[in-house]
Amino acid sequence: FDKSLEKNLNINIFRIFRDTLKKENLIDKIELYEKLAQVINYFYSILWEFQYMANMQPKEEIINGVKTIKKPEEILQELFLSINLEGGEPLQLVEDKMIEHLSTFDPKIAKSFTITNRWKTLTAIKKNSNRYAARHLEIKLKVIGHYQEITKKIIAQLAPLEHKRWCAEELVMNYREGELPKENKKVLKNELKIHNLIVPFEELDEANVLKDEGLFLLITQLEQIRDYYQKV
Repeated sequence: FDKSLEKNLNINIFRIFRDTLKKENLIDKIELYEKLAQVINYFYSILWEFQYMANMQPKEEIINGVKTIKKPEEILQELFLSINLEGGEPLQLVEDKMIEHLSTFDPKIAKSFTITNRWKTLTAIKKNSNRYAARHLEIKLKVIGHYQEITKKIIAQLAPLEHKRWCAEELVMNYREGELPKENKKVLKNELKIHNLIVPFEELDEANVLKDEGLFLLITQLEQIRDYYQKV
């Protein structure tokens, strides 16, 4: 009924009893959100940690006769998003395929670069941050549902939404904006709760804009993973 009103009359219904307080979201979906959180972390870990550990370099390509330079994170992102999640358990499919891909860059590092191993390296704060991102999936799907086609232009327009969500998360955790020195960054972030990225989206550099766009690029796979585990 709610969806019919929205589609035919452009009427959106918002309920006072918030979804996040329902039993099925507080208890029943804990395992689902945990899996989604681990995939989100794996995605970003591959893009930013693996390329550093494997000392990946930009790659020169010729596209339509034009020479372009692809950054390591762009190469890894394309590989991750190309994974077919049909025909098996999604997390295992993601891990197996990515280890296969990563082995072409550095077999030794790739072998131990599993979803579980990357999750184990996180602090409790970082794990919770990925869980919050996983819980926001339904909101992103709702927003994307208003578009007939998801293009790079649309994703660029939606990226500020993810940055605002992340900033709100940091502020709720009592983080405050501040410049980080070259040394002791982890101390300032984790102990003093200072972060240099709690700023307007327009002030982000290219790498951090890519991070905010990343969750919208990943959303189709996250939706497939959610649907699979809700059925089993």
